[in-house]
Amino acid sequence: DLVLYDDNLKGIKLNETTLQPNQTTIAFKDYVIKAIDLPGPKINKATITAKDDKGRAVRNDSIAHVDLVHVILKKKSDRESALIGEEIIYTFEIANLGSATVHNLSLWDDKIQNNIRLKNTTLPAFRNLTAEASYTVKNNDSPILINNATLAYFDPDGREGKANASASVEIKCPIILNKSVVPSLARVGEKVTYRFEVNNSGKGDLSDLVLYDDKLNEIK
Repeated sequence: DLVLYDDNLKGIKLNETTLQPNQTTIAFKDYVIKAIDLPGPKINKATITAKDDKGRAVRNDSIAHVDLVHVILKKKSDRESALIGEEIIYTFEIANLGSATVHNLSLWDDKIQNNIRLKNTTLPAFRNLTAEASYTVKNNDSPILINNATLAYFDPDGREGKANASASVEIKCPIILNKSVVPSLARVGEKVTYRFEVNNSGKGDLSDLVLYDDKLNEIK
């Protein structure tokens, strides 16, 4: 009358329900790890019950645990908008939310185009790691600068895992145009003079400037 029960897997079917002395039976049952199992470890207890040859109830328990791997990456910038030529500081937050230590961490950003230096390349369970990197805005980053970071790591079994994060910064136009006219009051046949002031408010050069007015057409 062998009965095998697991507090997570419930009843487990045995090929043998009677065991002779020194006889062994083996059973298997799969389980898919769920988000609710985090942060781990996943611990469950199995209980085998039976009756001996005198009809007395006997039992034994056994516990197994599975360490869980769950690493996340967050990325944020020090500003919501920037001008061409300005520097943006990015902060990368790595969190190991699982119960397993991860190794050989490496962090890459597709705009910075470099491995970002980490203080540690091993991150124990339930620990965090922060890194910073800077990027100078370029002409072709307008109007929205989006860059993506990828964290690679290895679990204790040597399997690679990855986590991704993105950040966006609005790139404001660095060119400012102010238009004024003198005099501001005129009669038919009188001449007025328009003044156009163009300012580069950014930190990079602006080239191929063209000034156009809807009444005066191109201004040279």
